[in-house]
Amino acid sequence: MQLLTRKNYSFIISATLLILCISLSHCGFKLRGMVDLPPALHTVYLQNDPVYNQLANQLRMRLRFAGTHLVDSPNEAPITLAILKAQTTTNQTSIGNSQQARNYEETYTITYTLINSKGQTVYGPKSVSSKRTINILATEVLGNSNKPAAAKKNMQQDAINKIMFQISSKNAFKALKHVKQ
Repeated sequence: MQLLTRKNYSFIISATLLILCISLSHCGFKLRGMVDLPPALHTVYLQNDPVYNQLANQLRMRLRFAGTHLVDSPNEAPITLAILKAQTTTNQTSIGNSQQARNYEETYTITYTLINSKGQTVYGPKSVSSKRTINILATEVLGNSNKPAAAKKNMQQDAINKIMFQISSKNAFKALKHVKQ
């Protein structure tokens, strides 16, 4: 008599996976990118300077993914998410032996705020930053290398993740608790 048949083995694996999934959901585990936003952020107007269009498009996508309805006018939303500033700074951190390689540290910073329908700031201004180190070889020219652009794209995604984390935090829920929807 076999104690561990194929049917029993499948049952044990299924039961183990079910218990693991239940445990993860009870401990607060969420897939990356999934956030619970305050009810006031279920309808939002995104205000940005045209120079930040690429950033705004990525942020719109993330907000929609989180279940936010984006509107075309601040009058249609209880909250306006205003991008105040987005900038990249570059610092040369080191020069390699015989100047064969140079390292640059790039920092991408976004400053934003949440404004209610009366024009009052209810959360923020807040800033998020992301850093990357870029290694440029002597045979590459910084302006012609695609490394800074790729780093900026990665930093932008990281900064947007941080914004989503901040606006889904307990502090944001508390700040937005009294905003009428």
